[in-house]
Amino acid sequence: MDSDRGARIEGAAAQAASVKGPVPKVPRSAFFSIATERVGAHPCVRLHGELDMLHEGDIRDALLELEKDGPAKLIVDLSGLSFIDSTGLRVLLEADARAREGGWELVLAKGAQELPKVFTITMLDKRLTFVDDPSEVD
Repeated sequence: MDSDRGARIEGAAAQAASVKGPVPKVPRSAFFSIATERVGAHPCVRLHGELDMLHEGDIRDALLELEKDGPAKLIVDLSGLSFIDSTGLRVLLEADARAREGGWELVLAKGAQELPKVFTITMLDKRLTFVDDPSEVD
């Protein structure tokens, strides 16, 4: 776990411990959001926040809905993500497998930042297609 995320979790735990009475529930959307749009001729899913097991169904549903239209390419913009875990990777790999089987292409936009280490550690940077910006997809 990176130190920034660890500090946020520890801070949240300390704050929760100091609350008297019932602890308010944090809505799932507080740490993750999905937006869909078109970038040129291609559908694009923009992800923001932390993609983890709590949100795997949300992203899977969004991708499956866009796949129904039979796109030549489907873009997933990762530039707004601050965290992705193994369940998030699995959802992207499942979409890539459907793309390969269906004859279309899944393209991941990483943004200006360095590709998250999890993609290089797992060697998914060699399997998946990455661009810096969604507008680069032709």
